[in-house]
Amino acid sequence: MGKIKKIFSKINGLYLTLILSALGAIFSFLVTFLLTHYLGDNEEIRASLYGKIQYYLGIITTLSIFLKFGFVSFIVKDTQYSISGKQTFSRSFFLFDVLSILIFPIFFVISYFALNQLDKNSFLIIALFIASFSFSLVSLICASLLSKKHFKGAIFFESVLPKIVQLVVFAVLIVLKQSNFLTDYFVLIFLSTYAIIALPFLLMLVRKTSIKFSKTEIISICTFFLLALTGNFGNSLIKVFQGEFYISSDEAMQIKYDAILGNLALALQIVSMGMIFVGAIANIAKPQFAIYSRDSNNDALVKFFTKTIRLSGFIAIPFMIAFIMQPKNVMSFFGISSFPIFLVILSIYGLILALGGPCGTLLEMSGHEKIELLAGIANLVLFIALSFALRNITIYALPISLLFGTLLGKIINVISIKLIYKRNPIDKKTVLTLVIFTIICICVFRGLNRIENPYLWIISNCIIGCALIVSGFMMSPYKDDKYFFFKKGLQ
Repeated sequence: MGKIKKIFSKINGLYLTLILSALGAIFSFLVTFLLTHYLGDNEEIRASLYGKIQYYLGIITTLSIFLKFGFVSFIVKDTQYSISGKQTFSRSFFLFDVLSILIFPIFFVISYFALNQLDKNSFLIIALFIASFSFSLVSLICASLLSKKHFKGAIFFESVLPKIVQLVVFAVLIVLKQSNFLTDYFVLIFLSTYAIIALPFLLMLVRKTSIKFSKTEIISICTFFLLALTGNFGNSLIKVFQGEFYISSDEAMQIKYDAILGNLALALQIVSMGMIFVGAIANIAKPQFAIYSRDSNNDALVKFFTKTIRLSGFIAIPFMIAFIMQPKNVMSFFGISSFPIFLVILSIYGLILALGGPCGTLLEMSGHEKIELLAGIANLVLFIALSFALRNITIYALPISLLFGTLLGKIINVISIKLIYKRNPIDKKTVLTLVIFTIICICVFRGLNRIENPYLWIISNCIIGCALIVSGFMMSPYKDDKYFFFKKGLQ
């Protein structure tokens, strides 16, 4: 018993953080599984209703970008730089409230007159706004935890607990055969989940403080907002675009359009589950990037950046390659599989995000926000331009546009980092390591795709996928990678 305790005492907090990220992915998987299997009697109806729910989520997450403004990144960075970091959350929360009051009438008018899928439903529009407000508030709270390096708490309250609550509520409704209630009142369930999480924290974190912001701080917040808008807008907007681009007065045709949206949303959700770990790593890296930048330690900064790329690659590559090589099987497991190409395209997009590394995070935290903003603008402009150009040509217009927009943004980021720090941010050894690791994963998952028994297939993929992730660390030519879960971890 003493030996076991001694072993666990050596495990760094990042290991536990990744375990929580895994739990978040598992609960997200279970929520998705419930929704895609029990919302209707056949695949088209299930996909249609799931697409409707995801359309609402697309609006919530898109609006949250405006509500959160630049506060999430500002809270993390300001806490590292400012001696009054404890007051950062209270000051940001005040501006967040003021901004929400200003945004509400604009959102209501746009939703009422421009979003046809909402059918001028005032109650639904108000509920969507409150849901997005609660969701954004939890993000701000978790940013405060993250700024103090409470990584485990941040991930638990943002990714794990909400999914646990939703899973329990959805499961109860399905057992009671109230799936129609689940679909009709999904927004209220979502709203309540995040509101319950946020309220206790507000009592603990909000303090009476000066609400004055310097000109530099205001510029920093606005810059972070523009970075979030240009960097994440496409990923949030894709579901809204899909819902608004394809609308028909014929009910049967509209069900088909909603089913296509359901397939796209499911593929995006599957990729997002695989990217939870990469997102956790990027969040963990934020304070460390800010510290190295504050200390002008460029050598450590670039080295740390390269290490996060390897880490992201070892974790994300097995997921994305599994999805690319087995799209039909993966989507069939969730009960919706009419358009597996959605998953292939979005998995390539996921690979670009992972292998591009946390370029944007590094630039944001090291005072080069303008370059990240430029890359984000290029990303967003290309995404929107391609979306409208291809909308009448192919049903895959939106994921293709998202992929190429993201690729352009990452290329600009990597080139910029190389020019700023006068060194290659991704060394040849790291590139070769990840290329070999990718080839191994392709061969392995191509073989697993031939397994016909669905239960044997999922068990084999889970076991071998985990083994590949561990082997990535153990076989890495970098000594520190082998001991990643022990000693200093991501430092």
